[in-house]
Amino acid sequence: MFYDKYKELCAKKGVSPFAAARDLGISSRTQGNWKQGSSPRFGTLLKIADYFRVDVSYFDDDDDKLTDEIEDTPLVRDFIKQMNELTEDERLILMGFRTLSDAGKQKLMRELMRIKFEEEK
Repeated sequence: MFYDKYKELCAKKGVSPFAAARDLGISSRTQGNWKQGSSPRFGTLLKIADYFRVDVSYFDDDDDKLTDEIEDTPLVRDFIKQMNELTEDERLILMGFRTLSDAGKQKLMRELMRIKFEEEK
């Protein structure tokens, strides 16, 4: 069941399930639904996997249907595959990027373009 895996990750991280849900912007009602056996939507599952720094596949279980709410298309399968293949450094970069202001993101993008241009010379 999803909630068992969620609690296990919380324990490993040293946070309560309530605190982790709060950090993720997830309501206590939603967390209560998980306790009753429901599973998160795919977008929420991606946020949870990112928070705990695990692959989405960690939550796969034969009796759970975590991705039933999204259409199974080659595009979706490719997206999931790419997310699961991120290196630790790539995950850290993405997490850092998400914390920047819009101005900070623009500045970082300009710097990335400058570096990329220099490497292609």
